[in-house]
Amino acid sequence: MLVILVAAASTAVAHAQEIDYTHYMESIQVVVDADLGEASTSVVLQSTNTDDISLPGSLERDLSENGRIIAVIFTDAESCILGVGDEACVIVNMARIPEETDIFMVQDGAREVADRFISPLNAAFGVEAEFHSVFVHHSDEQNKALGVPGIVAGYNTVSVTYTTPQQGTVQFFDMLVSRLLAPRIADGGGFLDAGRSLAEHQNSTVTFVAVPGATDTQMMLKVTLDGDYAPGGAVDPLDMLGLDAVTQSDYFGDGFYPLNSLVRVAVVSQEGLAVSGAGADIIPVSDGKPEDITGAGWFFDPPEGTLIRGTYLMGQEGGAQAGEAAITLGPWDGPPSSGEEPSEDMGADEADGGTGEAPPEDGTTDGMETPEMSIEGPIIVGVIVAAGAGAAAFYLKGYRGRPTR
Repeated sequence: MLVILVAAASTAVAHAQEIDYTHYMESIQVVVDADLGEASTSVVLQSTNTDDISLPGSLERDLSENGRIIAVIFTDAESCILGVGDEACVIVNMARIPEETDIFMVQDGAREVADRFISPLNAAFGVEAEFHSVFVHHSDEQNKALGVPGIVAGYNTVSVTYTTPQQGTVQFFDMLVSRLLAPRIADGGGFLDAGRSLAEHQNSTVTFVAVPGATDTQMMLKVTLDGDYAPGGAVDPLDMLGLDAVTQSDYFGDGFYPLNSLVRVAVVSQEGLAVSGAGADIIPVSDGKPEDITGAGWFFDPPEGTLIRGTYLMGQEGGAQAGEAAITLGPWDGPPSSGEEPSEDMGADEADGGTGEAPPEDGTTDGMETPEMSIEGPIIVGVIVAAGAGAAAFYLKGYRGRPTR
């Protein structure tokens, strides 16, 4: 969603308050399936800057230089891979290659690659995970199960899985924070405290994802709790977190960072809904872009239909109270729809359903599943999870803010 903010930058220049940015982002993300009465609430901390979140030593560089590894995932989610229960998983995901022509070659080749990294990964995470299995993905089901975007665990990828005994989710979260996050984030409060609060729920899960890139690695620490949604009621992200208020991290105390701490909501409904009210100002939107990013309030893109996407900006106060960051939903007068086409601002690997590649030209799916408009569908996951570099992209396309980190 941050991509749609690019053209709004020229408006922001007119405001006296100078805007800063950094690669580190914190967000509260709520995805609601109004038809099923389900809601998924997450707190996400992410960055592409190793000064914020990092793997030790040369591990990040070695993962990037390997060329085949798509992502490393460490999660305590139940059934993190087929056949695993009551254990946490370290998963090394990689692409299949043409040279591995049968299933045995695929499994042996993938494990050979992953085995080179499991010792340093164990050291980084403070565990002793042992080999469990190799799983070849013929669909995007694992993306849905783990709530990760794009091709991380998508079609035609291979997961080499290592398992380690489960521990309490709070302990798991605290361990990753202390080992991977910079002190100024780990000790900065803000959304991190909200994440720890969410981790205290018995059924919450914690997932860490590292996605190597050509120039940097996207690191994401995510706490998620699935629950119920009362159709026709308000969507209040802070209430779902059990919080009276949330503030920005002290990390942002040296400037004004309106795009680095966001509360985001996506609501899907086959019959369609419309935003009928909000607990704060609704920021006008022009051509899909908010007219002002410096004040507190909601903007929606779109505000009605089978997919509603909303972003709450906390403004210069850098915080929100329960009720302020809430929206109410009502009926939509538009025609019923069985789904909505991905919008142009989703990006390539969201528009194709999160697989990272287009369907074959002959029209067959070759094992791929058609993305569904559901709470776990890869399109919706892709919509609600922003790339860590998104904030930087906003400023680099026409607006010269003050890059502080």
